[in-house]
Amino acid sequence: MLALTVWLTASAVPTLVAQQFDTTVTHQVVPGVVHERLVLNAAPWNINVVRVDLRTAGITLRVVHARDAFAGRETLASLASRHDQGDIDVVAAINADFFQLSDGEATNNMVVAGEWWRAVHVWNGAPPVRSQFALTAGGRMAIDRLAWSGRLSTRRYPWLALDGVNLRPTADAVVLFTPRFGASTPRDSASRIMLERTLVPLGALGDTLRFRLADSLHGGGGTPLGPNFVIAGGANSAGRLAALGPIGSELRYSMSTAPDRGAIRELVGGLPRLVIHGRGLADTALAEAEGTNASLRQRHPRSALGFSRDSSTLILVTVDGRQPSSAGMDLAELSGLMLRLGAWEALNLDGGGSTTLLVAGAVVNRPSDAGGPRPIGNALLVTRKRPTAH
Repeated sequence: MLALTVWLTASAVPTLVAQQFDTTVTHQVVPGVVHERLVLNAAPWNINVVRVDLRTAGITLRVVHARDAFAGRETLASLASRHDQGDIDVVAAINADFFQLSDGEATNNMVVAGEWWRAVHVWNGAPPVRSQFALTAGGRMAIDRLAWSGRLSTRRYPWLALDGVNLRPTADAVVLFTPRFGASTPRDSASRIMLERTLVPLGALGDTLRFRLADSLHGGGGTPLGPNFVIAGGANSAGRLAALGPIGSELRYSMSTAPDRGAIRELVGGLPRLVIHGRGLADTALAEAEGTNASLRQRHPRSALGFSRDSSTLILVTVDGRQPSSAGMDLAELSGLMLRLGAWEALNLDGGGSTTLLVAGAVVNRPSDAGGPRPIGNALLVTRKRPTAH
């Protein structure tokens, strides 16, 4: 721990802050959105930056998943083009959270247009959860370790804590599957027994959803979803699921996050936080890094986002890497860059071959994979409502 702390303090951050870029090219994409290309030959680094003034009329942010489905992967250009239609322009886009290479499923909490697509109560069985970027219903941005909590209640069973939403349960876990997961719950496997009960939606009371239990406890997985929901648990959850009551019982579902940011409109994860209240990795406790594997101390292609102290300006950044013209950055260098660009809070996103930045429909960075831009699982879009023609 001491060695890594010394490395963070003695990293290239002060050098970066003092360096002048050899090339700086800036152009306005649309009102409120500016694209910058920055080159530092000594490193070498090729950097692309998009600044978004969220006070500009018609500009908004959207979290999206590949194929507009819970699972799947596609390139950032393909993903953005499907949302660039009607009266909406996708002005810029960046790859976002880490994902499972097998199916594109995000590895963190995810909210799309106010709907929780994926939620985890704990991370790998132990707090804290990973950090996430959130846009609240009130238009405020936040980067924090937002811990999700969900609960089911009935007249007989006033409190059943849930372990997640659209998450395959372990032996002791109880989770809620929503129609967003797909046509049905996952099939059972030889090594994991899953028990289920079907919930029929009855409407909402404010932020609380009401359901009716439609069947008794059963196993095997593959239970149909949409419009129904399913409460599912591992092999050790039979007692809790049975205690929810007989067929026909009414249940109520509610959730919250800690810290409480109010209603969340968009949310996507990352790892780790790069800038916390105006302080970079070189100044913060080692624990804030949320992980200290070797790749954090190596230069790789990087993607990051941050925002200004007044939460009015979003900053999207990619650094090319694994190329003769651009070596990539380690996380201390990336933290220093975000500070230099004016970020008060900043978060590292998925990097490596996933690093991709799209501006006005074109990929502006140089992805490192030999085959070109990598199919990714999720992204953050900057969109604009097209001006009305007169």
